[in-house]
Amino acid sequence: MKYGDEKLREMLSKLINLELTDSKITNYIIENYYKMLNISFSQFINDLSIEEEEAYEFLKTNGYYNFNDFKCKLSDGILNLIRDKDPSLLKNITSIDKEEIRNILSAVIEVENKNMRDMLNTLEYDKFVKLIKDIMSFPELIIIGTRVSAILAQYASYILNKIGINVKKITSADTTSFDNIQNFDRSSLVIAFGFKRYPKETIKLLNYFSRKNFKIVSITDEPESPLCDLSSYSIFVQAHSLAYTDSLVNSLALINAIAIAIGKADNKKVVKRLREFEETAKTLDYFW
Repeated sequence: MKYGDEKLREMLSKLINLELTDSKITNYIIENYYKMLNISFSQFINDLSIEEEEAYEFLKTNGYYNFNDFKCKLSDGILNLIRDKDPSLLKNITSIDKEEIRNILSAVIEVENKNMRDMLNTLEYDKFVKLIKDIMSFPELIIIGTRVSAILAQYASYILNKIGINVKKITSADTTSFDNIQNFDRSSLVIAFGFKRYPKETIKLLNYFSRKNFKIVSITDEPESPLCDLSSYSIFVQAHSLAYTDSLVNSLALINAIAIAIGKADNKKVVKRLREFEETAKTLDYFW
C-alpha cells in the first residue's frame, strides 16, 4: 500500500465503517479520491457497477442521509488531508473537456443546493429576528471578514449602507485596522464572518472587541467554531464546498435576507434612502 493510500484509508475510517463496507467501494474511493470531490451519484454507481439500492444501503449503514451528505463530509476530509498534512496528494490536471466541465458545474450546484436547503431547514429563526432588531437598534455596525470572508464583509457593508445602516468594515488585522478601532463607537454592534479554516486574523480582532466589551454576533458554520466563544450569540450556515474552493452562497443569501427584512421593518426610512441613492446615482452618472 502506498503512503498516500494509508493516509486516505485512515481519513476514510473516520467517515465510514471499513469492516461493514464492501471493499470494492472503499478501494474505489481511495483510488479515485480526487474524482470524489465532484463526482455525481449516477457516475459513482456507474463506475462501481452497482445498483442504486446497494449504494443507498452503503449510505444508510454509515449514517448518511443521501449521497451529497456523504460527499460533503468526504470532501472536507480529503481537503483537510491535502491542505494540512499531505499536499503531495494534489494531482496535476493537464486537460479537460466539455463533459467534465458540465460534471464539475453539476456537482457544485448540487452542493450549493444542499447548503441552501440545510440553511432553510436548520436556521435558528429566533436568533435571526434578534439579529435584525440588534442591527436596527445599535447606532453603528462593524462588520469583520478576513481572507475569503472579506468578500462578505465588503458586500454586507455595501448593501446595508445603501439602506441607511451606519456600517464600518474590517477586512484585515493589520496595524491600520487596530489604529482605526480606537475611533469606533463603543456602543457599536460587531458582526463577524468566519468559516473553516477560521483565519487567525478574525480571531485576533474578535479578541480585541471582546476585551473592550463590544457586543459580538458571529456568522459561522458550526458550534465548534472558535468565533462562538467570543460572541454573544452565533448564527450557523452550512458552507460545504468542493475541491479547494469556498462556498459563499449561504452567507450572501443571509445578507440579502437581512437587508430585505430591515426594509420591511422600516419601510419608509429605507424607501427614502433608496430614492436618495437613485437621485445621487443619476446626478453623478453612476451607471451605464
